[in-house]
Amino acid sequence: MTPVAAHLAAGIEGPGGTRRLAERLASALIAGDVVCLYGQMGAGKTTFARCLASSLGYAGEVVSPTFKLMNVYAGDLTVYHFDLYRIGSADELTSIGLDEYLNGGEGADAGICLVEWPEVAEAYLPAARVVVGIGAAGRPDHRVVRISSGDAGAASRLAEAGL
Repeated sequence: MTPVAAHLAAGIEGPGGTRRLAERLASALIAGDVVCLYGQMGAGKTTFARCLASSLGYAGEVVSPTFKLMNVYAGDLTVYHFDLYRIGSADELTSIGLDEYLNGGEGADAGICLVEWPEVAEAYLPAARVVVGIGAAGRPDHRVVRISSGDAGAASRLAEAGL
């Protein structure tokens, strides 16, 4: 995917910085959006997912669905949270129904898809997706986050949200 523009490349500090950034992203999302979280183990993908789900009105606990593959968080906008870390091949994605959620099925119609470890699903991911890259920034509580989209509509909403 070639991003339309890198809307944000910034450092964040601690849980408060993650929460504020997730709130801004949440304000730009609409039903049908796919958000892909990239980053190394321990980069803060699940923490970002927790803050994003909370920003979208979900009040419960958010945990990584590593063993379940998907958790559903019903808030103002339902979040279908996928963790593909344990997926061994793209063929497994069909058996779990990921394509149904990503391409106009149940999840895409009702809310957003949030995908951790999306690398194995590249062939299934729509070009119109929001990419969030999270990386270390030299200190344990600091992260560098890059947010972009290859979709003009999503890019416009990101820009309106100050991203």
